[in-house]
Amino acid sequence: MRRILHVVGHLKKNGTETFIMNLYRAIDRTRYQFDFLTFSPEKEGFYEEILELGGKVFFTPSRKKGSIDYHKSLDKFFKEHAGEYDTVHYHVSSLTSVAPLFYAKKHGIPQRIIHTHSINCTGIHNKILHRLNRLRISSLATDFLGCSQAACVWGYEGTPAIKHSKVITNGIDLSNFYPDEIIRKRTREELGITDNKVILHIGTFNPIKNHKFLLDTFKALEKDMPDARLVSVGTGDLLDKTKDYAAEIGIKDKVLFLGRRNDVNNLMRAADIFVLPSVYEGLGIVLIEAQASGVKVIASANVPPETKVNKSTIYLPLESGAEKWATEIKEMLTTGSEEIDNSISDHSIQTTVSQIYSVYSAIE
Repeated sequence: MRRILHVVGHLKKNGTETFIMNLYRAIDRTRYQFDFLTFSPEKEGFYEEILELGGKVFFTPSRKKGSIDYHKSLDKFFKEHAGEYDTVHYHVSSLTSVAPLFYAKKHGIPQRIIHTHSINCTGIHNKILHRLNRLRISSLATDFLGCSQAACVWGYEGTPAIKHSKVITNGIDLSNFYPDEIIRKRTREELGITDNKVILHIGTFNPIKNHKFLLDTFKALEKDMPDARLVSVGTGDLLDKTKDYAAEIGIKDKVLFLGRRNDVNNLMRAADIFVLPSVYEGLGIVLIEAQASGVKVIASANVPPETKVNKSTIYLPLESGAEKWATEIKEMLTTGSEEIDNSISDHSIQTTVSQIYSVYSAIE
């Protein structure tokens, strides 16, 4: 059995971490075992499940704690543990730091995978670092992965790595998301939204997820559809500010802020439409989950087109404005039920497992 070291910022139940855990649950763990190196000391999110599945979790300080300690701790970690791994799988939103790959190479780990999960980053300083480190990535990594073609371009464009990059499907366990009327009814009853039109959004409360636009869209919608309800799932720095804004524009009583949930699949089944007005997404795995659940979808045109599975899913520019979005949502809510396209099978976790086996087995 080979142990694969995944390097990730934290273990919260966000998109990248959910992708890794979907993969972890589905792989043959007599063949591969996952360990994790994280920059957050919090025993949060998937921490306990990782231990239950046989994985180890290591911690080193983040760059925010100081560059010197960050580099020293990584150097020390890979010096002490390099003999335990022949594969390091580094998950990033941007190339603001490639230090884990540098030290993995320094200490002789033969397979060093970089895996991009976004198509942009915030802050001019981070953008500069990303562009500079993109010039180094071909000499530090051996494999170049992305969650979408756009993510590969973001990570590797203009370097030799782009020719060797591969898109790895963000697969899900489809059986957890297929429509189920019994679960739908029960979940709606529990939330007190039995007879309402339900608009669902799932995402961390940060500027990228664009919650203000979401609330403005719902405000425009509920004027014509007073029985509509917005269900918002997630936590983050902007949660309180978003709640305040909902109260300010007079929709507080029609928005359910549910915080962090472990039953996202059931919430998908309970919804009538899923809305994702993100400023950008590396992929947007929640859209795949929503479509697998038979939920209609409207998303920002900034979301990669690989997320489109069902024919009725539409993408709108944010520049169209909240009123236009509300009009499209209303039209979708008043048409027939969604039909799941057979191509959803391309997004099964089994597809992803086969893809990742082909990467990991390259050095066997």
